[in-house]
Amino acid sequence: MKRRGASSHFTGRLLATTAMALVAIMGVFGCSGSESEDSARFRIVHASPSTPPISVTVDGNRDFEQLTYGESSEYRSIAADRHRIRINAEGIVASIYDQDRSFAVDDDYTLFVYGDIGEIRAAFIKDDNEGPQRDEFRIRVAHFAEGSGTVDVYITNPDDDLSGQVPVVSSLSFASLSRYLDIQGGEYRIRVTPHDSSTVLLDSGAVELRSGSVYTIVALKDDNSSQVSGTLLEDNLQ
Repeated sequence: MKRRGASSHFTGRLLATTAMALVAIMGVFGCSGSESEDSARFRIVHASPSTPPISVTVDGNRDFEQLTYGESSEYRSIAADRHRIRINAEGIVASIYDQDRSFAVDDDYTLFVYGDIGEIRAAFIKDDNEGPQRDEFRIRVAHFAEGSGTVDVYITNPDDDLSGQVPVVSSLSFASLSRYLDIQGGEYRIRVTPHDSSTVLLDSGAVELRSGSVYTIVALKDDNSSQVSGTLLEDNLQ
């Protein structure tokens, strides 16, 4: 999953880090570091594998940068109010999503766009990016790996075998997010399996999860394969 900001991307057992430049968006939105009074923050995740690149308008006049499948935007500052959110896909005249959404002061929100191109859906989620206890990190899982069924998520020491381990998230269904978990900071390994199965769909390898950070693991169907890919978003660094 590509990302405009701090993230770790992993497919199967491969881990790589990426960082991309921010693009300033004027008007309704401001840069993520320049929130005004009475504002909220808003970002988009493109999680629909059959949908071409998307563009997003707010109240008909300001776009995010175009996102391809697997990309996440940065958070952008938005006036705390009710706004009309419209999403258009490249090469398609009609909007694939057109809804009014309310944004409260000082809250953060993510819109996950998923489903097939003929039946686009969206999950509008209020985020909790408040830092946890000083020696802990906070993490949640977003399951948008279509075709994977319900899944279990394990966060273990890097060398631990899964045998006898208890998942930190169990029976997570497609297009849903887990609750936030607070865990002591350190080096861990994140693995995703089908529910009650030892088959590993996604393996991060060893990854450092820093105290004070807030993370979202986004699981997606890998392009043109049955594998699951994922990105670890560090939400409170944006």
